[in-house]
Amino acid sequence: MRMKIIRPDKASKLNIDDRVWQRMKQDLEFTRASKDWWSLAYQAVRTKVLQPDKVIELNISHQAWQGMKQELKKYRDGREWASFVDLAMHMKILQPDKFVELNIDDQAWQSIKQRLEQCRIGHWWRFADLAMSMKILQPDKSAELNIDDKAWQGIRQELEYCRNDNWWDSFADLAMSMKILAADKVEITDQ
Repeated sequence: MRMKIIRPDKASKLNIDDRVWQRMKQDLEFTRASKDWWSLAYQAVRTKVLQPDKVIELNISHQAWQGMKQELKKYRDGREWASFVDLAMHMKILQPDKFVELNIDDQAWQSIKQRLEQCRIGHWWRFADLAMSMKILQPDKSAELNIDDKAWQGIRQELEYCRNDNWWDSFADLAMSMKILAADKVEITDQ
């Protein structure tokens, strides 16, 4: 998924054939059966991004959606803002038409911004991840993220560290975050 977002022009070279798709669906069904709603959201988003034309096969049921909403409420009540934003972002990507149900009011947004500012003090990895999720959730408020030169340089240093140490999974995470943060426009569509 990260590779497709970073380089959509090379997506066909990922070779997501029917065998891979069936395996992804099996993993999704196993997670659905376990009622691990956060993991289901995580896996379903990756599956949707890789094969948007097969999204109907993901079958995000009412029960699964309600389970995700309960998990989201738990994070909000516990003021676990990074987890809240991450799950909310995944839910928005899965079902953008139900975004209003996530209840991200001004009070929640201000708390999330405070969490972002805490990450600005030397935690560039977390800062990039949280800022990316915030931009996807509220693209109209992306100017409030204050991605200044210091932040961009801190994130870029983390990216280079990952590249130099061959931490490719981490590199892909940061590169995807940077691409989304640098984008002029973020829009969730059926694709």
